[in-house]
Amino acid sequence: VSTQSTGLAFRAMQAKKIFQTVADLIRGQTLHVLSPESTLDAAVITMINYNIKHIPVVKNSELVGIISDKDIRLASESPFLHTKDELIKQLKNIKVESAMTSSVVTIDDDSPIVHAAKLMRVKNVNGLPVLQKNTKKPIAMVTRTDLLDHLIRVLEPLEDEKP
Repeated sequence: VSTQSTGLAFRAMQAKKIFQTVADLIRGQTLHVLSPESTLDAAVITMINYNIKHIPVVKNSELVGIISDKDIRLASESPFLHTKDELIKQLKNIKVESAMTSSVVTIDDDSPIVHAAKLMRVKNVNGLPVLQKNTKKPIAMVTRTDLLDHLIRVLEPLEDEKP
């Protein structure tokens, strides 16, 4: 075994140790939530302000659904039929609970990152609310973008080692 391949293997192991669980991946993340009684204009504003596409819907500290940018698009009329102001006015009249997805695919914070990736792939979802294992309360979101960023962190050092 060459020194170079041994170095690559060591770097890959080190990268794997950096982030092993979903909790490692979402550390420091702020969770933005909405209530079922919130309106879709509030969801849009939250998504724009925080550059996010999925928001857990919480009632009495329990996860009851998730609202995505796609859910909002499906719930609203075509933006080509109205002005921006008319569209926002329309969204003010629609409650989050009427547009959200109620059967939510979730993951526990102590789950391996690879489990999150497999779950997103199999269930064809773009984001998973992360639940604190003991309380089952939502604490973060993990998205496909988070997983791609992680993949880049793992593979980039290996790419730099190539001759």
